[in-house]
Amino acid sequence: MKKKFIILKYFFVFAIILISSQALFSQETGTKELSALDIKNQCVKYSDVHDSIDYIKSNLENLATPSDKRSVLYFLASLQEQLGLFTDAGKSYAKSAAIGARNAEGFPAVTTETIVLSAVRCVLNCGDWETAQSYLNSSVRNSKNENTLALIKLYSVWTDLCKATSYSETKDSIALLKAYSQMESMKSVRSSVLFTIWYIDEDADALETLKKSFSSTPEYAVASGKLLLSSNPFWYFVPRKNYTLASTENISSSQNAAEKPSVASEIKNEAPVTTTETKPAAITETQKPSPQAADTTSKKEETKHSVKKQQTGLFKNKTNAEELVQKLKDKGFDAYIKSETRSSGTLYYLVLVDENESLTMGNLLRAKGFDCYTVE
Repeated sequence: MKKKFIILKYFFVFAIILISSQALFSQETGTKELSALDIKNQCVKYSDVHDSIDYIKSNLENLATPSDKRSVLYFLASLQEQLGLFTDAGKSYAKSAAIGARNAEGFPAVTTETIVLSAVRCVLNCGDWETAQSYLNSSVRNSKNENTLALIKLYSVWTDLCKATSYSETKDSIALLKAYSQMESMKSVRSSVLFTIWYIDEDADALETLKKSFSSTPEYAVASGKLLLSSNPFWYFVPRKNYTLASTENISSSQNAAEKPSVASEIKNEAPVTTTETKPAAITETQKPSPQAADTTSKKEETKHSVKKQQTGLFKNKTNAEELVQKLKDKGFDAYIKSETRSSGTLYYLVLVDENESLTMGNLLRAKGFDCYTVE
């Protein structure tokens, strides 16, 4: 009995020493557990949103609870989306949605459904309709919220439009959108439905309805020419009536659109919680973030073009990409091609132009008739 007592005594002493040494090691290495609010308060101190993003990334493993990590990942995704880093934002949203926890203290109440739909919005801005489709086929479809279901239907049509390679392939989508525009259950996204009909099909009736019923919306501001579509790449590359760039198979991409978020399967198994409304992708001039808040033609080319770029197209057919490059060069732009293989196995050819020091290359390209958007 006495021997057993001595063994237990030594066991407890060993346990205490082990716990103490772990605490001491943590202090010596300067690591400590952080709350989501700690992260947010530190980000406020940075004058550059890029610094905030770097800080968050370096401290994700130091977060104390799943709730903290879920909320911080959502916060990170919102910053990345504001900067137009849509691939990164989509991944961060997806990782956040995959964490089954409550919202952290000091952060807004955001549902899993809202986060999943935000991920869909971002991957559509990358032209990645495959990932968007997989997210939309997740448990989010079990929502009981009318506004969420309306968004799912709208995003499903946008996914089909993103998948289309020519204007003729948009007819079924337009017909469905016209039906949606008359449904009471789709009233929360009606302005976006009407804008899509007008933008793809040049529908005068849709424009007139926008003017009469949604004159104060960003959608009508764009349709009437008061705002420019410069922050959402999706709209530049979907097939449109009487409009082509170099080929009708031109579609969009952003950053590394071939990289699909690894948590897609996790999202599918995540049970939705109480729903709130998520708004469609904004159709505004430029989203300015608050300061608070593959292979290439050669290794030399890869090094040369490692900075920000303007993407003017993405093609399955290399000849079409080469034709666009020639058109750009004829206009005085130093365009080049970069190849990219998506996880589906499809090889695409991106047409790119390096950004200039004054960050005006996008405006110069658009002035010469080339649609484009910034990629890393």
